[in-house]
Amino acid sequence: MGGKQNSTLTGRRHNSGMSYTVKLATFPHRKAPIPYEMLAGTFATIEEAHAAAMRALESIMSHEVASIMQSQQPQSDVSDERKIVWFELPTDEGCGFLIFDESGVEVGNWTSWDEAMHLFTKDR
Repeated sequence: MGGKQNSTLTGRRHNSGMSYTVKLATFPHRKAPIPYEMLAGTFATIEEAHAAAMRALESIMSHEVASIMQSQQPQSDVSDERKIVWFELPTDEGCGFLIFDESGVEVGNWTSWDEAMHLFTKDR
């Protein structure tokens, strides 16, 4: 069997011989995600699955992230010599996706809120 790869989405390790699928989903505020469409095909790595989902959601995610970035002021603090940055979770639902391994176990997810936080913290 193949080696292990590190998932940037979950921090867990997965067999590199596995394949992954992606479901696009709506993420209601403080509720479980609602999958609505599966991307065609399978992906050899979690990173490939993530990239394909980001391409599929590019337009709507860009719009949602811009809205979050305009309406939110990130807060920051230092704890144990690490800078912590956060913003209030918007009450609107957000777009995103779920990544599943070949046995159907969710191994990662990403939302417009995650993307906004990533952009907030990228250059800080």
